[in-house]
Amino acid sequence: MVADGGTPFVLLARITVKEGMVNDYLTIAAEADKAVEKTEEGMLFHNFDADPDDQNKFVWTEIYRKSEDFLFHADNPPVQEYVTKHSELATHF
Repeated sequence: MVADGGTPFVLLARITVKEGMVNDYLTIAAEADKAVEKTEEGMLFHNFDADPDDQNKFVWTEIYRKSEDFLFHADNPPVQEYVTKHSELATHF
């Protein structure tokens, strides 16, 4: 248990990118990753990995210090911008 009453947790977000949109998606993922690194001290780990068996599939691995840090992440303007662009380039989370 963390001293402030929160418990760290892991979130996995699986992504399937539309055919022909991978390069565009990699750009928005890199932008989001940089913004999160700069603005979210409660994000203990944030990584974007490619599926070795399917060039259109990816996964975000995120470790949050506590629940409130996830809520901050969800409301963070660069993340909201990423989610908007995601809907144009991918089929689902």
